[in-house]
Amino acid sequence: MTTRNPTREQITGPDIYTRNVKVLSTTGDDPVTSPDNVTKAQAKVMEEMVIERLLEGKSTQEIAGELVKGGWEKEAANQYVNAVEQNFKQSPEGRKRLAKKFSQKMLVGIFWVAGGITATMVFEGWIFWGAIVFGLWDILSGFVGWLKYN
Repeated sequence: MTTRNPTREQITGPDIYTRNVKVLSTTGDDPVTSPDNVTKAQAKVMEEMVIERLLEGKSTQEIAGELVKGGWEKEAANQYVNAVEQNFKQSPEGRKRLAKKFSQKMLVGIFWVAGGITATMVFEGWIFWGAIVFGLWDILSGFVGWLKYN
């Protein structure tokens, strides 16, 4: 017995939205070309993919562009991605995931600063400003994001 819902492995990759339209259309349902003609299972998969792209740091325009490449109309794709983003940012689970993302960014920044200071101490005469400044930026931007969603 085969499942009608695609697995996560089937819908990941660089052309995620183009492949997703093809994968979901093989389930016996209509192709996913707009938010109007999707089943609940398809909607959940598409929503999760948009959220994953947002957490990866992609802009809403980039994500909507990928949906357009997959056959969506431009305006429908923009509206869908913006709605998913707003719902995600307002949900308790979304806020928790975003806070975690920003706390990880702060941790990476701490490592950059520590590495820059360590390298500066080891290699006398050299100051590793790039690593230190980059780390401080990550700490600061991570902290602001963490405060916003925590």
